[in-house]
Amino acid sequence: MGRWNDRLKYTDTECYALHKPSTMALTSNSFKKCTPSLSTNIKQCGTVSLCTADPIEDDELETIFGGDTSNNYKINDALFKLDFEIKMCGTVQNGLYDFLMANKVKMDRKVQTDSLNSGLLQIRPFVLARQYDPINHIYYKFSAGTASGANWQVTVESTDSIPFDIRSFQAGEIVYVTGLTAGGTSVRTAYSIVSSVAATGNTGTLVLTGQNAASNLPSSRTEDVTSGLLIRGTNNKSDYEEFCNEAAAFNSARNVPFWTQTSRTSMCRSTTYDKWRKLLLESNQLYREFGDVDEIEKNKQLGADWQTRMVNSFFWNKPISTNQTTALYNSLDDIDTPTSAIFNLNSEAECVGKRANAVGIYEQLAECNRIDDLQGAQVNLNTLFNSLYDIMRVRESSGSSASRSIDIFTDSLTAERFNQGMLAYFKAKSLDTMRINIDGASTKAEFGFNYRTYNLFYPQGVTINVITHNFFDDAITAATAAGVTAAERRLWILDFSCIYPGVIASNRVVNKTGDLQALAAVDQSYACVMNVLSKENTLTSTTWTVVVECPKASLVLENFSDAVPDGSTASSVSYPIDGDTETTTTTTTAA
Repeated sequence: MGRWNDRLKYTDTECYALHKPSTMALTSNSFKKCTPSLSTNIKQCGTVSLCTADPIEDDELETIFGGDTSNNYKINDALFKLDFEIKMCGTVQNGLYDFLMANKVKMDRKVQTDSLNSGLLQIRPFVLARQYDPINHIYYKFSAGTASGANWQVTVESTDSIPFDIRSFQAGEIVYVTGLTAGGTSVRTAYSIVSSVAATGNTGTLVLTGQNAASNLPSSRTEDVTSGLLIRGTNNKSDYEEFCNEAAAFNSARNVPFWTQTSRTSMCRSTTYDKWRKLLLESNQLYREFGDVDEIEKNKQLGADWQTRMVNSFFWNKPISTNQTTALYNSLDDIDTPTSAIFNLNSEAECVGKRANAVGIYEQLAECNRIDDLQGAQVNLNTLFNSLYDIMRVRESSGSSASRSIDIFTDSLTAERFNQGMLAYFKAKSLDTMRINIDGASTKAEFGFNYRTYNLFYPQGVTINVITHNFFDDAITAATAAGVTAAERRLWILDFSCIYPGVIASNRVVNKTGDLQALAAVDQSYACVMNVLSKENTLTSTTWTVVVECPKASLVLENFSDAVPDGSTASSVSYPIDGDTETTTTTTTAA
């Protein structure tokens, strides 16, 4: 080891740091919807061997498989048995590699469902989807630049939550720095890495030596700067030199939970009611015309009501309690079988699962900070279009078909206000020199939708479709009657290519009471009865969930004023203004 160190100029500590097995542990981020899960791979070119394996010892068995003092054995697969796979969620930062190689490969990501483990689903009231985060380790920001002898020392951190690993910054590799001097001059410098040390999970310290002596740039543009942007280059190693240090790879997989619930409808018929109804229909004209609802009409009304309530739940349902998390779901309320007042069954009051709520679109977006309450403020179109840039990048990364044609759902009045704002937007962009024609009539689409299409200056190549429907108008009308108009004023930017209901199971049972033979078998008094009254219940249930594959691909603006959106004021921020939208640039100016 000593001779090896002498030749490559590594200390024993540095050598071990390069080749020791990874200690990166699985964290709770692996089961979170909105936080990237990124961890470096094990150092496969290091000192991992069969002796590195950590076998289970006899005193660990109770802890691993039991877990507590109540002899309750753990269902270890609950968080790892996957039900389907969903699209990658996040913005892929693209360098020039694809352009330089002049080769574009399209990879279709299909959602595939596997057979559900029914027993596991009863214990675990959610389905898991495997999702992968983009691995964006192109750009790093650096700070705290200071002299370190004849060298320059900086603190580096990924701009996209990539864990710092010294294998990504090995001695002899070149890095390139962009920054500004105190006087505002742009700097383009290159350095060779002398050493790298991990500081925290996402930060590290680099000692660098300059590679700028022969640069064609003036000296003012090759100064050492204290902060800026850093990208990584290659090393410079001859075939005759010793080098076999492997770079870091990253595990970006997450198991995203989507919570399930079972909802039921019931339709009832009674022989007693049927006889009473038949009598009234034959003898009571008033009842026949105004008091009766026939079976077909009743079922039609109940069906329509059920559909309305399912749509409402699909959008607005909330978690049933604070225990509805992957960490606490075992503390959810039990679902028990019913007890009988007549029979003593062995299955009475037996736990068959845990009760949770399917979580609606709105709550899933709120979980990932994709809801912005404007609190009565005016909508700024340039701020909105900055947000659309972020959305476009995310949708492109996930392979969405709606990346460059973005739908915005709203009510008719807000759509008209939006149209006036777009006229001001086009006027401001052209300095009042451009003349454009906009079709005054909207275009009709299926299912009662109408829309207008606008071509944006920024993001370039993006069109928006402002879509209206009676659903949104009705909500505004009802909210006005209730005195809360602004609360129902919304712009829904939803990517329905990755938002959909998931049906886990369905069931239909017809139960009929009044089976004379069954009654006689358990009660002797019915043995002498020739007819009994009966009741029929048709029960239909659906076990369902709401899947929002990528919350970052959608956005909801709500509670804004009815003023015409501001189309002329420049903006460098995105909605939601008070949160992290994971923009790919520090600031984005659209005006």
